[in-house]
Amino acid sequence: MKRILVILSFFLWAASLAAQVSVSAALDSTSIMIGDQVDITLSITCDPSVELGDPDISALDTIEAIEIINIGNLNEVKKTKTGQLYQQKITLTSFTEGAYSIPQIGIPYERNGSQGSVFSPTLMLEVTTFDVGEATE
Repeated sequence: MKRILVILSFFLWAASLAAQVSVSAALDSTSIMIGDQVDITLSITCDPSVELGDPDISALDTIEAIEIINIGNLNEVKKTKTGQLYQQKITLTSFTEGAYSIPQIGIPYERNGSQGSVFSPTLMLEVTTFDVGEATE
């Protein structure tokens, strides 16, 4: 009987892993010049039974030196029997030199009536300026 419970527990554990939601985030460049634009690409992988909500980008508004230029749509990129891949691009810019920590972005989801959230990793962005003193003639 104990062996059956262990085997059943293993299969339930494996099924729950397959239904997990994961998110990654990447900047197309970790360093930009003042006024340049940079894209954050959110990549969300989930089971087909998961319904995703809109990413919560309110944490980006807390960084005064960072401006949100564009928020792209959450698009399904790839669909397989075991999961789906969604991506969304967020375009940022800054006119203030410095190093900035881009905070986690929350992705709400619903699966089988249960709600949850996953969070992207924190990213670092460096904004640099032109060195006017080294201009060539």
